[in-house]
Amino acid sequence: ARDTKTWKEQFFGRLDDEMRLLRKAVPLTRNGGRFGFIHRSILEYGVSRAIFEPLKGSGLQLKAVKKTVKRRKSIDSALSFELDDVVEDTVDLADLAVREPDPESLLVKRSFVKETSILQFLIERVESEPVFKDQLFAYLEASKTDKKWRTAAANAITILIRAGVNFSDQDLRGIQVPGADLSFGVFDSAQLKGADLRKTRLHGAWYVVLL
Repeated sequence: ARDTKTWKEQFFGRLDDEMRLLRKAVPLTRNGGRFGFIHRSILEYGVSRAIFEPLKGSGLQLKAVKKTVKRRKSIDSALSFELDDVVEDTVDLADLAVREPDPESLLVKRSFVKETSILQFLIERVESEPVFKDQLFAYLEASKTDKKWRTAAANAITILIRAGVNFSDQDLRGIQVPGADLSFGVFDSAQLKGADLRKTRLHGAWYVVLL
């Protein structure tokens, strides 16, 4: 009764041919009253999209336009005017995206350090979306002064390292990244004084640390 007049009633309650076809096309399996994805990769992809959804229109440019009036040259329209668009400024929409750490992000709520497939989706995001890379660095920066960001920071540095980001000469003093996977990271001359690196993996990492 509680599902009456909800999407559940509309989706599962209708028995017409169109809805039967739609239910068969949905990538879900049913076992009694329980539903699941037909393959784990669909769930993992969905999680990665929930963590970072590319800005709609990303890569496009927003133009600030000023209208100027000039007199037409033709004799027939000597008393008329036409408008020309003059571009005054161009702003990349990516610059309008929020780069502050998001307290509602899944990166804050749980560790994905051992979720290889989800990490791979997120690595692709880093490579294609500079805004996401900036957001990950924002988590690292925030963790320096507030421990509530340490799970997100551990996720962030794990993703960045796997995406090939070089941390040489970076100021990482005070970052809180317990449990992060720093394997094969490059930290040549990085500053790590006061950093929380408990239970991190350092296999193959290259570092000459400045304390």
